[in-house]
Amino acid sequence: MPSMNRMFVIMCAVFILIGAIFATIGGAFSILSYLDNGKELLKNDDIFIATAFFAIGVLFLSIGIGMLSHFAKRKRLAAYLRQFGRRIEAHGVMVTKGWLKINGRPSYRIICRVSGPLMGERVLKSDLLWFNPIDKVTSDKICVFVDITDPKKYWVDISALSRES
Repeated sequence: MPSMNRMFVIMCAVFILIGAIFATIGGAFSILSYLDNGKELLKNDDIFIATAFFAIGVLFLSIGIGMLSHFAKRKRLAAYLRQFGRRIEAHGVMVTKGWLKINGRPSYRIICRVSGPLMGERVLKSDLLWFNPIDKVTSDKICVFVDITDPKKYWVDISALSRES
């Protein structure tokens, strides 16, 4: 079974593909209607159909590109912070259900607290997890990487929590 991250990327690609198809159909329909009418103004029905297909295509395309760019940005931030960020220990670790469900499987999120001169007192949230980490969280502490120049950029290190038992 493919990982949930791979499934998320596939879902983004499907949104982009559907968007491109609908936008192409809308554009092609308007061009063909224009040529079919002998360079006269398009009928209202033709304009509506072409605009509707094109708008749906642009909407799906925007959603797919937005989700994919957010996923890539979070992945780049995590890699950057693992390499250049300051490692700090967070405490008060707890597991909550996330807001997203894919194929009926709920997502989970690790929430922890950190206090110190760099960040002050803050509550931090991990990225969404696609397995229940409640049995894997054995300690009250978890590692967090923080950008020294911008403490709002952080990444909760969940690599110690493996998906396999």
